[in-house]
Amino acid sequence: DEIGRVLQSRLDFGAGGVPHLLTTAAMLSRFGAYEQALTSLRDGTQLQPENPELWLLARSIADKSGDQEWKVWSCCGVLQHVWDPGYQKDHDEAMKVLTDLAKALDKAGKSPEAESIRARQLQARQVDLQITLKWVGAADLDLIVTDPAGQERSFRKRVTPTVGRLVREDGGLKSPPAGETRTEVFLQPQALNGKYQFAVRFVLGKVTTGTAVVEVVQYAGTPAETRESKTIRLGEQDVSLSTEIKQGRWDTKTAP
Repeated sequence: DEIGRVLQSRLDFGAGGVPHLLTTAAMLSRFGAYEQALTSLRDGTQLQPENPELWLLARSIADKSGDQEWKVWSCCGVLQHVWDPGYQKDHDEAMKVLTDLAKALDKAGKSPEAESIRARQLQARQVDLQITLKWVGAADLDLIVTDPAGQERSFRKRVTPTVGRLVREDGGLKSPPAGETRTEVFLQPQALNGKYQFAVRFVLGKVTTGTAVVEVVQYAGTPAETRESKTIRLGEQDVSLSTEIKQGRWDTKTAP
């Protein structure tokens, strides 16, 4: 307890930001003060929910703690907020933890608790808007998205203030294996209501068929999920498209 108080005092009087918080939480965990470490990380995620380091460290410490609620909280946070280049591995691991917890509860005759975990898992995985660009060939294409607030996501700005982001970018002039699809994926987990404008820009290289496919998915993981695909012909001019969100979950009053 004394060690915990000393370590947490570093947060009270320090000004090191997230790196300082991560170091302190890791040290608390090393001394077995899991509750204090996770409480500190939870406070940090409330200030910076889109910082993947906070969620990944929280998930690691929650596993060590063995506490079910901390495990569920941290894994759902990973599914909702971690979208860095290695996100798929992190998501798969979080999904396994949640699935195993639910199965264990079912086996112990605690089905209501198991269903609660499954419901939280589904909610964490919801994505209001996903735009995927696919093509075949040694070429570089750009997907440029402008949200209803006028914020643009492009190769110059990978994350918008409304947390729309490019999570996959496969373009390049190096020849891919025959028939392999190149992909760019834009995600807006919690979208704004209104029209999203997006454009496909041919930069350079050679697209095998001279065309690309754009797929728009709205409200993924919910009963309202919709999918729409369109084949576009590439040329010197950008190809402009749009989609409208009517049930977006972005709250302009409370969102960071």
